[in-house]
Amino acid sequence: MVSALKQRGATLVALAVGAAPGFLLPVVLAVTMPLSASASFLLVFSLSQIVTGMIGAPYETTLLVRLGTLADVTKDSPRPRLWRLSLHAVTRLGLPSLASLAGFVAASVVLSPDLDPILLWVLAIPLAFSPIIRLITSALTAHLYVRGRLATVYFSTVFLGGPSILAALVMQDAVAVAISFAFGEFLRWSFLAWRVHVTSVEVSREPVAPPTWRELAPQATASLAGQGMPLLVQAVLTAVGAQAVTSGAIAIRIWGAFFQVGTSTIAMPETVRLVREYSSIPIARRAHVLGRRVMLLLAASSALSLVGVCCFLSMLGFVRDNSAPAMTEGLLWSVVLLIGLPFAMLHFWAGRGLIAVGASRWMLIAVLIGLVAGAITIAALVPWIGGIGTMIGQTVSFIAMATSTTLAFLQTATREGHSDASE
Repeated sequence: MVSALKQRGATLVALAVGAAPGFLLPVVLAVTMPLSASASFLLVFSLSQIVTGMIGAPYETTLLVRLGTLADVTKDSPRPRLWRLSLHAVTRLGLPSLASLAGFVAASVVLSPDLDPILLWVLAIPLAFSPIIRLITSALTAHLYVRGRLATVYFSTVFLGGPSILAALVMQDAVAVAISFAFGEFLRWSFLAWRVHVTSVEVSREPVAPPTWRELAPQATASLAGQGMPLLVQAVLTAVGAQAVTSGAIAIRIWGAFFQVGTSTIAMPETVRLVREYSSIPIARRAHVLGRRVMLLLAASSALSLVGVCCFLSMLGFVRDNSAPAMTEGLLWSVVLLIGLPFAMLHFWAGRGLIAVGASRWMLIAVLIGLVAGAITIAALVPWIGGIGTMIGQTVSFIAMATSTTLAFLQTATREGHSDASE
C-alpha cells in the first residue's frame, strides 16, 4: 500500500513538472514578446501539434494496444526491438506529416490579416522536427506506458517547453524559441531512449511486427477527422486576428495541461486496465462493469474540471487590470474549454475501448458528429461574440463526440461476438 502511494505520488510530481513548461509557454510569450511575433510562433506551434495528433497519435495508440496484449508485458521480460518500430513510423508517416504542416501553414498565410507570411514559413522549418521526432518516440512511449513507467513519460514533456521558455526570456525572438523547441524534442527523445535502455533487461530476439495499414487506417481516418475541429478553431482564430490567436493559444494550452493531468491520472490508467482485463470480463457483466467505470471516470474528471474553473475564475479578478488583454481573454476562454474536460476524458477512454474490441470504425462516425456539432456552433456564435465562440464550439464538439463514442463502445462491448480484443 505504501509502495503504491509512493508510486502514485512520484507520478503526480513527474506530471506536474513535465506539464508546467507547456502550460507557461504561451503566457511567457504573451508577456515578453510583441503580439505579432508571439502569435506567429503560437500559430505554427499549434499547427505542428495538430499534425502530431493527426498522424503520430494513432500510431502510438495502436502500438500501445498491441504491446498491451502481449503476454508477460508487465514483467521483466525482454523489450521488443523498438528501433524497428520507430524506423517504420518515420518511413511510412514522416512525409505525410511534413506535407500536412506545409499545407496548414500555407492556408494560415492566406487567412491571416495581420501576421508576417515570411515569419510563419521561417518558424515552420524548426517546428517541422516536432511531428517527425514524435513519430520516432512513439514506440518508446508506448513501451514505457505498458511497462507502467508512467512517471518517466510524463516527466519527459518538461523538455517540450523548458528550453523554449528560457529562449523567450533571454532572447525574446520567435525564431530562437522555435529552434529551442526543436532542440527540446531531441532532448526528450534522448531521455526516453535512455530510460528504456536502463529499465529493460534485454532485447527480445522476436521483433514485434509494426502496425499494418489495415490496422492503422480506421483510427488514422478517425484521428484525421478528429483534428478537423482543432484546425477549424485555428482557422477561425487566425482570420479574427493576432490577439485571438494568442488568447486561443493560452486557453488551449491551459486546457491541454489539465487534459494531460486527466489523461495521465484518470483516462490512461483506466485505458491500460481496460486493455489488460477486458477479455476476462464475462459478457453478462460487461454492461454493469463498464457502466460503473464510465460513471467513475466522469466523476473524477468533473472534479478536476471544477478545480480548474474555480482557479481561473479567481485569477481573472487579479489579472484583468494588470496584464495584456490577450492574457485576460485567454484565462476566460480556458474556463469555457475546461467545462468540456470530462467529456474529452470519456471520449479518450471509450475511443481506446473501441480499438481494443476491434470496432474502431465507429470512432470516425463519432468524430464526424462532433465536428458537425462544433462547426454549427462556431458558425452561429463567432459572428456575434467573436473568438470565444470557437471555444464554445470546441466544448460542444467534446460533448457530442463523448456521447457518440461511449454509446458505440458500450453497445459493441456488451454484444455477443466481441468476447476478446482480437475481433
